[in-house]
Amino acid sequence: MASELRVNTLKDASGNNSVATSTVSKGSAKSWVNFNGTGTIAARGSHNHSSLTDNGNGRYTVTIANAIDSTDNIVASGLCQDDASTNRHAAQMSLLRTSGGSPFTTTTVDITTHHDGQTTTSQDMDFTTLAIHGDLA
Repeated sequence: MASELRVNTLKDASGNNSVATSTVSKGSAKSWVNFNGTGTIAARGSHNHSSLTDNGNGRYTVTIANAIDSTDNIVASGLCQDDASTNRHAAQMSLLRTSGGSPFTTTTVDITTHHDGQTTTSQDMDFTTLAIHGDLA
């Protein structure tokens, strides 16, 4: 039988550092992933993430295990870095809009990574991170 714990405020073991449970549920990332975007892509660490899809050079789809309640409530942010000794360029990550549509659904986020603001040429990155905020369905 499942149990339920109902509280308004959480505090640390000393009774300090209180936080409202609404802050915890609304302010925490609902999904995140840190992955290697070169060669065979693979997650280094993640939360509420079910899979990664390599869609070609510097283009990826991140799939969320438990859906966000609406595409209107998704905030996605991330960083990437190319660590190749010959490249070491500044790198950027963008949400990828396909055919003028949305870059995400309630269970996926499409991203592209590239060097030095070159948004027309996608590049694989050694380190790519994505955090997704919103309300779970």
